[in-house]
Amino acid sequence: MKQEAVGTITKSGGFSRVVREVHDTGEPLQIIRHNEIVAMIIPANADMVKIFELSMNFGKTVKQFVREGLDYHLELHLLSQIITGLQAKALLVASTQFSDEQLALLEKELLSSVREALKRALDLNSNNTKE
Repeated sequence: MKQEAVGTITKSGGFSRVVREVHDTGEPLQIIRHNEIVAMIIPANADMVKIFELSMNFGKTVKQFVREGLDYHLELHLLSQIITGLQAKALLVASTQFSDEQLALLEKELLSSVREALKRALDLNSNNTKE
C-alpha cells in the first residue's frame, strides 16, 4: 500500500491531488506523520461508507461499555457480535464469489487492526489513570 508524508502532500498539490490520485488509481493511501500512520484515504462508494459507519458505531459501543465498567455486558455484547459475524460470513460465502482464503485474509487484517486499536486505548487509559 502506498504511503505519503503529510509534508509531502502539502508541498505537492495538497489534499485535492491525493484525493484525485486515490480516485483515479483505486489504491488506498496511508498518510504518515512523524513516521507513524495517522490516516488513510481509500476509494469509497455508498456501500463502503455504510460498512464503515456501522464499524464505527461498534467501536463507540465498546468504548461506552469500557468507560462505564460494564465488563459482563460488554462480554455479552461481543459474544452476540461474534454470532452475528459468523452468520454474515456464512451468508457472504454462500451468496458471493468470496473464497474462504480471501475471508481468512480479511479476518487476519481486521484482528490485527483491532489488537492495535485496543492496545492504544488501554495504554491511553492507563496513562490517564496514572495522572
